[in-house]
Amino acid sequence: MKTTLTNGQCSLCAGGAAPPNPSKLLISSDNTTCKSLAVEAAESNSTIGDEVCNEYLLIGLTECDCPREGLCTLCEEEGGAIFEPNKTISFDYTCSDLVLEALLESKESATCQNWRATAGVYCGCTNPVAATGYCRLCGEEKLLPEPSRPAGANPRTTCMTVEFNEAGLSCDVLQSTYADLCCDTSDTGVSDAPSLAPTLSETSKASNLSFFGLSSIAFALSFSV
Repeated sequence: MKTTLTNGQCSLCAGGAAPPNPSKLLISSDNTTCKSLAVEAAESNSTIGDEVCNEYLLIGLTECDCPREGLCTLCEEEGGAIFEPNKTISFDYTCSDLVLEALLESKESATCQNWRATAGVYCGCTNPVAATGYCRLCGEEKLLPEPSRPAGANPRTTCMTVEFNEAGLSCDVLQSTYADLCCDTSDTGVSDAPSLAPTLSETSKASNLSFFGLSSIAFALSFSV
């Protein structure tokens, strides 16, 4: 039975959907079923979008076979598979890791378009809708030569996470600040004029995107109650 959610209440499966196999035991626990974890998620103080709720959702996706309809996929094409699942494209996380992180978003969300224009493209998807007109650090339609190249003091801040642009900075600011770090600038159309914008700090939102907490994945697989 679907859970009726109120005020952004967390759930094990997106939208409050019931886990298909409620009696299934979690791999990481001898006594916890998907049904009991769904109750725990609904009764927790966490809300949709916070770190704890994301942990529940990831467990629901990886262990409880929660439905994925309506959730964000890295490839625009229906049923499209990632061509290079083991490719590392940001910090030490692979395309397979980021497939799960993208599923935390609705496929209709603006954030899903960012996922598809960056991680999706770098993982081998064509994604013409999301990629068209997207701000590229290296100018025009030029892709990053090394998406996982560090772009700041925090090693979790890579060129791809900057291009993801969750902080919503203007394209001019992104390019003038990061082109020298992330691109072969002699081959870009990006101006070399110095930027007046501060470099993103370790505590900025852009340097702490959820996919950098892929301790989430490890946590999900070792979760116990």
